[in-house]
Amino acid sequence: MIDRDTLTVEQREFLDACVAAGFPADDAALEADMQRLADAAFLPIANTNKYSAFWSFVRAAVREPARIIVRALVTRVIPGMYVKTAEGSMLDLIAWAHDLERKAAVKARGYLTFSRDPAVVGEVEIPAGTLARTIEINGSTYRMATVDAAVIPAGAESVSVLSEAVEAGAAYNLGAGYYSIVDSDVPRVGGVTNLADYLVVPGADEESDSDLRLRIRDRFLAVGKWHTDAQYRSIIAERAGISPDRIYFYRDDDYAPATVDAFIVFDAGVTPQAYLDDLNYYITTLGNHGHGDVLVCKAIPESVHDLTVTVAPIDSAGDAERQALVSNVRLAISCAFWGNSDYAAAITRTAPFSVFSFSRLAQELHDAFPTLRSVAFGSRDIVSALDLPKLGTLTVAIGDTSEDPE
Repeated sequence: MIDRDTLTVEQREFLDACVAAGFPADDAALEADMQRLADAAFLPIANTNKYSAFWSFVRAAVREPARIIVRALVTRVIPGMYVKTAEGSMLDLIAWAHDLERKAAVKARGYLTFSRDPAVVGEVEIPAGTLARTIEINGSTYRMATVDAAVIPAGAESVSVLSEAVEAGAAYNLGAGYYSIVDSDVPRVGGVTNLADYLVVPGADEESDSDLRLRIRDRFLAVGKWHTDAQYRSIIAERAGISPDRIYFYRDDDYAPATVDAFIVFDAGVTPQAYLDDLNYYITTLGNHGHGDVLVCKAIPESVHDLTVTVAPIDSAGDAERQALVSNVRLAISCAFWGNSDYAAAITRTAPFSVFSFSRLAQELHDAFPTLRSVAFGSRDIVSALDLPKLGTLTVAIGDTSEDPE
């Protein structure tokens, strides 16, 4: 009745539970039940041959709805009763029961720096709605528009203007220098860029099922009044609007009793101090902490790594494909070190208390870029402790990957 190969591990367990409860889960069992019920009711059906038009119709008319019911039970109804397996609207209902709602998508806001044309003197006006964009990143181009009009004063080279992403999403949280092209016809403006820590409101996608599950789990663990790690993780995640798996608690023997630091991983370009000040005010000053607890929220320390990468394209790659490969590999590696999020689904990112494997990164680059024949890294695997590995300089060049890295 149901192809087990199309089910997840949990769905197979639910199907087995239905079978164990006596629910007919295949066509043979269903037809045997039908025949038993027909015999018990003394139905005067003389021709039960499989070629009987009437009995074939009855079997089909009962079998198909039964298939729909079983599949709905196994793939939707029963999974929707558990946090681990619920999805979409069913998970939203479970979240509601814990006084939680799925977080909506958010548009990024930050300050872009517009500079004057070197040949221009005097004031330079930048109208509201002036667009700045990135180069193409994994097939997408990202744009931000100025919120208000601004002016580069006479004698000044540039001005920072509050801007907003044209669409919601975390993909707009890009590292320094990504927004580099003025995409509007604005006279006397020479260029635009985004400096480090330019974001004041990071963009966010609609909360995924996996992130919502984490918040539900933390809320369930934090139902008591004791301020456990789960309680603090729930407070920080909801207040700062970040995923619970980006929060790391740290304490050691040098810390006073009931004292702990909460280190948080922020997206590229985010100015974390405003979030940290708000969190510490909310937890400490407003009293959202346990008696005697001293918890301080901090940005995760960063370790800086310079990286040299050599790529070799396939022999049939033309000049344009070779240059595109270099650009795409650069962007993908930058994503691994939190410079952008466009390749986050395909590339493993650095994390605290982990080993960042360049052999895994090489395999992921091969999977992402068919024109890549081989790749070599001039660095060993990165072992992190309480730090988030970020890029210092990144050099990607076409060369002979068979040579030993310097």
